[in-house]
Amino acid sequence: MEIFKDFDFNALEDPRYGEDWVRENIVKPILEKLGYQPDGKNKIIRSKALTHPFVYIGTRQHKVSNVPDYLLQVKDTYLFTLDAKAPHADIRKGADVEQAFSYAIHPEIRTFFYGLCNGREICIYKWTKIEPVLIIPIAELDQRWDELQQLVSPPALTISHLTDFLPDFGLSFLKTGAEKNTEFHFAGTWVNLVARVDENTYTLTSVIGGEDDAYLGSFYFSADQFRQFLSCIPERVREQVTTAVSGQPYFIVFTREDSFELIIHARFSGVIRTNEDEQYFPLTVINFAPVLDGKQIADGIAQ
Repeated sequence: MEIFKDFDFNALEDPRYGEDWVRENIVKPILEKLGYQPDGKNKIIRSKALTHPFVYIGTRQHKVSNVPDYLLQVKDTYLFTLDAKAPHADIRKGADVEQAFSYAIHPEIRTFFYGLCNGREICIYKWTKIEPVLIIPIAELDQRWDELQQLVSPPALTISHLTDFLPDFGLSFLKTGAEKNTEFHFAGTWVNLVARVDENTYTLTSVIGGEDDAYLGSFYFSADQFRQFLSCIPERVREQVTTAVSGQPYFIVFTREDSFELIIHARFSGVIRTNEDEQYFPLTVINFAPVLDGKQIADGIAQ
């Protein structure tokens, strides 16, 4: 069935054609064809309000002032949010996209995919990318339906890893509209991986935040800073780290029992890094300091 065979796209030029019409005439039939319904195992939840309408990335509070129109649930798990906008709205960048992301990563929601539709096109995003992973003009949707179906239909969204993923701290911070030159003090952050990238570059990763709103932070530092790093970590792991990064495989992963705390002063590197599966926005270490007497301070204090 061609969804929009009889739809007159000239209607989008009418200034009176707003979000309500986009929801009813464009978004609703798309979701129904994908297999979502108001009830059942593939469920549409309309305009779900948040109990606490704030997202915390580190200790930075970001207000979620926009609640997307549709929260899609598959087998009792939230997996996709979609927001309808008026035809003049920019859904590729700007405040509307930032707010949609803030809603998607909220601890009460946490959907790996999120999207916006302004009647002219539909844009689908995921946590791991800055740019949309799919853009389809609505006038071409009948011909390109398989692309949308393979990404956000209920069967496509039931892949298990979509619910086990930790969003990158830096990329998440950037996608909420934050400044790239922000500096942070991370105190009492737990280190779970240390690696040597090359002769002059090292990296470590750390889980930042609480259990319900955790992010993965990536930190890069120099060979000179590596020596400072060693002086700040517990003596029980220094030899393990030195040995691991000196030869293959050039990294060490710490279990929960072996992990240790560290104070890190860092700034964003300014470079978004891309690999086959994701983008991430690492931080550059300014300096390290040891955690003394087990004292912990809140993570991620933005300066």
